[in-house]
Amino acid sequence: VGYPPCPRINYFPKFIKARYGVEVIIGTHPIPQKYYDIHKMLGTWDSPKWEEIIQPTLADEKIRLSYN
Repeated sequence: VGYPPCPRINYFPKFIKARYGVEVIIGTHPIPQKYYDIHKMLGTWDSPKWEEIIQPTLADEKIRLSYN
């Protein structure tokens, strides 16, 4: 989870599948708390599109802290 977020995040799984025949799953690891905090402050995910994309990675604060 870097900054800025990749504007092609929905294209990436399609490309990897077509090129390498590998399924891509977005959201397999929790977002570290430090990234969560900065992205919330910047408003990075303030859209329905991004809220849907990051939902599987939000976990709870205790888990996010363990990924710092």
